[in-house]
Amino acid sequence: MKDENVAPAPGDLKDVLAPREALPILDWVNGRLNSDFWFTPWVEEEPMKDPYSTTGAGMDKGHADFRDMVTAVMLSVVQVAELAEKSGDAARLREWVSLIAEVHPSWRCRSGAKTILEEVPATNDDHELMEIVSRAEKGELCHEKKFDPATASWGSCRGATRSSRGYTCGLWMTFHAMSVNAEKMGWGGGSGGAKFLGRIQSFVRHFFACDECRTHFLQMADKEPFKQARTHQEAVLWLWRAHNEVNERLFEEEAREAQRGETSENPLKVQYPTRDLCPQCYAGASGDEFKEQEVLAFLDRYYGAWPAAVNSEGRAGGRHAIMALAALAVLAALLHFGGVLPSQGRPRKVDRYEL
Repeated sequence: MKDENVAPAPGDLKDVLAPREALPILDWVNGRLNSDFWFTPWVEEEPMKDPYSTTGAGMDKGHADFRDMVTAVMLSVVQVAELAEKSGDAARLREWVSLIAEVHPSWRCRSGAKTILEEVPATNDDHELMEIVSRAEKGELCHEKKFDPATASWGSCRGATRSSRGYTCGLWMTFHAMSVNAEKMGWGGGSGGAKFLGRIQSFVRHFFACDECRTHFLQMADKEPFKQARTHQEAVLWLWRAHNEVNERLFEEEAREAQRGETSENPLKVQYPTRDLCPQCYAGASGDEFKEQEVLAFLDRYYGAWPAAVNSEGRAGGRHAIMALAALAVLAALLHFGGVLPSQGRPRKVDRYEL
């Protein structure tokens, strides 16, 4: 450290009064540079288990499947082109893309959605709608290569057949993660939960291809609990209850099919979270009564591993980007030698991060 009476010069080192953990120091870097960097878990090759079913696909890593949420949101826009009867709903599609730009777990999807909104004029006609879809097909929504729904692959949402699970599973996962991010950000103000659920309802009403699924969701949204939800926590809990209601209905349908001798390789649906995933979420040692505050904490852990930055104006660039990367390189070295990161010869963490 230099003498406190001497003005600091560029390149001087400074003590950081923060825990020796990545996020607090990254917050310090953002504060110093007035930037908006964040950590995003890197997509793992091994799929993660979906807690809404008893599927054996992959391993449960303690958080949702990041890649499936990226695939689902790209498909949510691309498949609009197949819904010819829904054409003309450009304003509603723009609202959905705007929500992606603000609270989706992937910064690539947030950035891509924001760029599309900036570059596609809001003409509120078929041309605007198809231009948004066309850009999503080119991979611009999430900064991916050209997106082909026919070759979309799934991790924890993979079904026994190509036509089962997949998109609906990934979309539910995305809804949950976006609701958690909206709560963390205070998106939409004090009644932001109602605004958020309204966006989800609008998307399902206009752009969800499964008629039966859409009808059932809108029936749930027509009841008082949906209408009374105002805060973000109430929105998070409403989606959780709604998803469990869907699972209960599907469980009963599958049970009736099994009685008729119709079998499926997909696992039976369960109420979520299971006791294995969150024993503290249950009120007693037996029964199915949930403790909602514990459920909220679990949802935050499971779906909130990729928080959207509070300042959504975009990533820092140029000189600030270089300075931040240099600071993070120093951070990695400090954490490594300080014993926080595993060193050579010791087991390394499975999760990796991208800036």
